[in-house]
Amino acid sequence: GRPPAARAAQVRAAAGCPAQKGAVVAAAHQPDLGSAVAQLLSGPPADWSLKKGALAWIASRERRGEAQVVLRAAISPDLL
Repeated sequence: GRPPAARAAQVRAAAGCPAQKGAVVAAAHQPDLGSAVAQLLSGPPADWSLKKGALAWIASRERRGEAQVVLRAAISPDLL
């Protein structure tokens, strides 16, 4: 199969991240979802663990002419 970083890139591309405007919901299995979130927020591939059914709310914004990606919330499924 494809390496986790490549699968995470596929998740990001399907969601249109980070260029997508408006709301996007992406669902994926571990480690792909955790890796996609890590790459969106920190740049390099990383093995971030998200519990099955967890929610990560990520937003893009522009500040001082620079595009930024911001974590708004990360919620474990037992809190939903």
